Amino acid sequence: MFMTRSHRVFLSCGTVCKSPEWEGEESLFHFGTSGSPVGSGFNLEFSVDVHGSIDKESGTIISSEEMHRLLWYQAQKIDHQFVDDSWPEFHTSPPTLENILLFLSEGLYQSL
Repeated sequence: MFMTRSHRVFLSCGTVCKSPEWEGEESLFHFGTSGSPVGSGFNLEFSVDVHGSIDKESGTIISSEEMHRLLWYQAQKIDHQFVDDSWPEFHTSPPTLENILLFLSEGLYQSL
């Protein structure tokens, strides 16, 4: 039998979204307040669902402690930081919420 288990962590980060093609008003149009020169901050929820079979010995798919450790390890990378200043991945692509989620998800996948 397969089950699903969810876990989430909360984090805060700042971004300044830039594109070489867009300046000023056009950047604000595409990125909202994140496109301003001072950027903006976000409070994010990083939530993951794990699907799998229940381990007969522990009675869980994955322990709460292990799941929290894995998620928090990823979240700490950007928690309370300006993402675009802290990670080279965001020097070539704007730190939109979608790209931040992709960054966290790829890191989580690599750590499994």
